[in-house]
Amino acid sequence: MLAPTFMRADQLQIHKDERDATIRVLGLLERKELVHVPSEWHYRNITAKKGFNMKRLGLRKPLDRCEVGCIGYWVGREMGLTGASAALFVQSTSPSYSPMPHPFYDLFYGVTSNSVTVAAAADATRNFLTLGQSCWPDVLDSHDIVGID
Repeated sequence: MLAPTFMRADQLQIHKDERDATIRVLGLLERKELVHVPSEWHYRNITAKKGFNMKRLGLRKPLDRCEVGCIGYWVGREMGLTGASAALFVQSTSPSYSPMPHPFYDLFYGVTSNSVTVAAAADATRNFLTLGQSCWPDVLDSHDIVGID
């Protein structure tokens, strides 16, 4: 199998460090190093240090045992940002911060749901890196994710 060809940072209209961090997050997702945490109820019951939930900008619970965040949060963390700064990084891609749509907006905000799995997030992230868009509707269909909350 051929190695994937990711678009360059300038093609994605993001900074090189953001692209590199997104590639690292794709690796975390594909290796299942980020564990899907479907809702707040489960935070206290998981043993993983790194949790994934598309509805969370970033959250540490309980007693800093587990850190849970969305794709954007983990991109921020992979860029070396602290938890709070990583959450602000995600928020900075929202249209409320800029009149121009940010290239990350669709990947970070295209779906905000507890139902998005790690595999689906990996597919959307790979689509973003190779196509320049996440293609969330197709990803959700291919993973049979329904009932978006």
